[in-house]
Amino acid sequence: MSYYITLGIVFLLLTPIFNFWLNKVEDQRVTNLENKKNIGSIRPKISKLREVLKKTKLKAIKNVGVRFTIIKRLSLILWVLLFIFLFSFPSFTRGSKTTVSLLISASTLLLGVASKQLIENVISGVVITFSKQFNIGDTVTIGKMYGMVEDITMTHSVLKVWDSKRYVVPNSEMLREKFINYTLIESTQWATVEFWVSYSEDLNMIKKIAIDIANDSEFKKKGEHSAYFWIMEMGEKGIKCWVSALADSPANGWDFKADVRTKLCLKFCELKIKPHFNYINLKNQNIEINSIKD
Repeated sequence: MSYYITLGIVFLLLTPIFNFWLNKVEDQRVTNLENKKNIGSIRPKISKLREVLKKTKLKAIKNVGVRFTIIKRLSLILWVLLFIFLFSFPSFTRGSKTTVSLLISASTLLLGVASKQLIENVISGVVITFSKQFNIGDTVTIGKMYGMVEDITMTHSVLKVWDSKRYVVPNSEMLREKFINYTLIESTQWATVEFWVSYSEDLNMIKKIAIDIANDSEFKKKGEHSAYFWIMEMGEKGIKCWVSALADSPANGWDFKADVRTKLCLKFCELKIKPHFNYINLKNQNIEINSIKD
């Protein structure tokens, strides 16, 4: 009798504590989403920015509530099953141990085989929910896919990439795959543009042009120090250069790189700056071929 009384007291005490902890974690996730200023990997049109961010946040908060509701229901079912098992355990021990072992083993095996993938994804969904690896609104790169985590369900996660395509990734794969989370700690990131120039060009002029264009970009983080310029490689093709500056979000980082590339191309064309030797050789070959034909 004392066993049943102790069991009942333990379950009565642990149940509200567990529910309180679940509610606290849920409130924390919602608060983090509400306070997140930068959501998305790509900046939408400025006129639609506030509307898009508002809808994205509301959807994300709603999805968090749905996910925790499912977790609470699953937890309740498992809690009740555990209580029933522990309540009936003394009766099992008085019966044939071999029979009980066989029944438990057979049930576990059948359940595992029939729903292995589902159980694996659901467990992964629970792990993702309580871990801090990534959350809705984070900008990530998984394999060759770069985009925003738009939704996390109990079985899969949805990644929205730059062209608004949605990739549905099973949660088990999200935990197995290595990925980069650009907003895990903070949204600020270094945005870097890579380009090549010929050895025949004036590097001091190239450096000044690149830094001036990067500093003048509207997508560079305001109030930060000047952009940096590096020579990254001296190869047969030419000189590989980097120009880099801080952006306050992945979306601004994306736009910064597109903006700087465009302006660099236009400036190089205007000043007739050659990218690398292959370009020169190809141009000379075309001239020779045309002169032979003529």
